[in-house]
Amino acid sequence: MFGLMCQLPVTVLHDSAHVARAWELSRRYDEHPLYDMVYVALAERLGDTLVTADEVLLRRLGHLP
Repeated sequence: MFGLMCQLPVTVLHDSAHVARAWELSRRYDEHPLYDMVYVALAERLGDTLVTADEVLLRRLGHLP
């Protein structure tokens, strides 16, 4: 299983700007968990669509483009 995972076309990104933006989003949206907001901040920075089944997150951020 580990070998297969290593073959996936995944890029790991780490940037303190993502964490800072995630923190800002978490504070703005009712202290939503920071770990969710990291994905939101990254999608925002990359200009990509975030796909999630997290209904709470969708209700809080569904109005955003």
